[in-house]
Amino acid sequence: MQRLEAQANAEAAAERQQTGKPRRGQTRKPVVESPEDKAQSHLSAPELPSMRTTNQGGAYGGNAQASVDAAYQIMVACDVPAAPNDKPQAAPMAQAPRAPRAQAGIALPQDEAGQAPALPATLDKGYDSEAAAQALED
Repeated sequence: MQRLEAQANAEAAAERQQTGKPRRGQTRKPVVESPEDKAQSHLSAPELPSMRTTNQGGAYGGNAQASVDAAYQIMVACDVPAAPNDKPQAAPMAQAPRAPRAQAGIALPQDEAGQAPALPATLDKGYDSEAAAQALED
């Protein structure tokens, strides 16, 4: 309950910052600092929201993403975003293996011409979108 109250207080503070100028149109509702009656939070993973599911209506959880090395079949990057859809995760997961290399000072492989070769990507149906394909191509 304390975590939900703290979250409601933070949301109320953010809303108060936005109300500095008078608004045209309908008057704003007063800022509420207490959580809603039906507010819920997962006890072991409060950062994960309730995501819609096809069979249960909703469940607390994340959408696990992993990037695996093709040659040695080891995970080189992973993330658990709160977004229920895979499509927006294609570009971040394609870039994720580069961050540890850059941090360790390891250069990307280069071909004979000195260019970084295109890295192959195999994705499941959840990533299928024109925007995801363009992001991977870029």
